[in-house]
Amino acid sequence: MRRHASEAHKALAAKFSKADLGPYTFKRFAVVGSAIVDFNCHLLGMAIAIDEEGQNETLAKRRDKSLNAVGIKVMRIKASDILENMDDVLARITAGMRLRIGDKQDARRKHGDEMRAGKRGRS
Repeated sequence: MRRHASEAHKALAAKFSKADLGPYTFKRFAVVGSAIVDFNCHLLGMAIAIDEEGQNETLAKRRDKSLNAVGIKVMRIKASDILENMDDVLARITAGMRLRIGDKQDARRKHGDEMRAGKRGRS
């Protein structure tokens, strides 16, 4: 797949390779469960799917649904947007990353609150 990557995929991969995203890295053509996604950030539970012209939409929606069921948020981006408007695409990805970071922090906080409440109930 890497040898035959689309121009949009190559362009986004080049941006990710140059970006300093701290602990968050996006792996190309990552296997997540039974699906292969264009890019995946394991720490965020976030996948990026590039919508190419002529792609099977039914299959893509089914894959997204199965990934969402296991906690992976899928961001779909049109290949033409990547090639024509990279700055907007990067801003959208950054916003999506911030949302996922917030979701993860909220989940940790909620889990901590539940754990503390459980300890008080046993005392």
